[in-house]
Amino acid sequence: MKENKDELLKRFFSTANQTVIADEGFSDRVMEAIEPAADKRLRRISRIWTAVCWTAGIVILIYIDLISSIHESATHVFWNCIRWMTDIMQQFDPEHINPLVFTLPLVATMVVAIWCLAENKKLSEI
Repeated sequence: MKENKDELLKRFFSTANQTVIADEGFSDRVMEAIEPAADKRLRRISRIWTAVCWTAGIVILIYIDLISSIHESATHVFWNCIRWMTDIMQQFDPEHINPLVFTLPLVATMVVAIWCLAENKKLSEI
């Protein structure tokens, strides 16, 4: 049934695709005149605008001394994360952890994987 509909659609659109409107080459001439000039001009304007924005952004960052502030903040956050992870690792005691903490995420992952495979099979059949 589906294949029959596909064939009908292909046949319908293949005849519509072969229709040519006689314009004596007008469309081709217009497209040849428009494309190169517009493409070059837009590309040049885009490059200039990108360079201006990057330059302005860098000047602003240097002017307000944001680069060193970002570096200091990133360093501070990094070392705080390292300290936090070492504190957690020191307090980790596997004997007092409920087995469901490991089992439930594993089961949920397997259920989602099976569901995705089933959906993928359904989509491939369409």
